[in-house]
Order: sequence, then C-alpha cells, then structure tokens
Amino acid sequence: PHYAPPKGLAPAHLSILDSPHGSQNDITATLVDLVNRQIIKLELVKPKAGWRSANYQISLLQPTSKLPQFEESLLIGIMQGRKIMRLDDALLNNRHYQDQVNTFRYRLGDAIASKGYSK
Repeated sequence: PHYAPPKGLAPAHLSILDSPHGSQNDITATLVDLVNRQIIKLELVKPKAGWRSANYQISLLQPTSKLPQFEESLLIGIMQGRKIMRLDDALLNNRHYQDQVNTFRYRLGDAIASKGYSK
C-alpha cells in the first residue's frame, strides 16, 4: 500500500484515535487492511444502482484464530461461521453482527490502550 500506519499500529487504531466512540471508518479500515494482508477477499457482486447499495461478498482465506482480538471479533460478526458471506443490509442489521461490532470496538480500544495511546 502507498500509505501505511506507524509501525505496530493497524489502520483501525488510527481511526479510533480520530473518533474515540467509533465509526464506520474503523470497520472499513480493518476490512481494507485484511484484504491487503490477504486474510480475506472482497468482491463486488452487485453494483450500486440508483438508490440501492452495492453488495459485496467476503471470502475468508485464512483462519481468524491468529488475528488480533479486535479483527477476529469483526470477522466473527460478519462471517457467522461461514467461509463466504455476502455483505448486504440484512447482514448489517443482524443483531449478532451488531453485538460483534460492539465487541470489535471494545477490543480495538483495549488494543490501542495497550500500545500506550488513549482513545
């Protein structure tokens, strides 16, 4: 990538420092980083059309067990035990996904605090 966070920090760490209560940027930064590291594959399956959002499919390429806890919790929320999951409004409004996003943000805050930063 052209731009990279300081050594030892993930893009989501920087996002949470910028917006301590969390934002969609934390999730986006994590997913893009996971794609760059070839942990997941992200494919467009239905382009944006009019008022409808684009739909994407995420494929898990590597096990999540060796990832930092905040990344693992996000993928657990998205993948829900599957190797391939379509990202659409139904998933994003799912209670399990929302609970895992909350866990992701909590663990992300812990991760940045353990590196000596305060969110």
